[in-house]
Amino acid sequence: MTVEEIKDYIIVDDESDSFPEELMEISQIYIDSMVGEGYKQDEK
Repeated sequence: MTVEEIKDYIIVDDESDSFPEELMEISQIYIDSMVGEGYKQDEK
């Protein structure tokens, strides 16, 4: 997902990208801790 897609989805009116970027980073950390990092090698 892109920052713009996230901002549209969660309806962020602020021009700053810091909150959506933080959400992306936290989400990535959570996914990695739940399923590992092997999925990153899959080229889907």
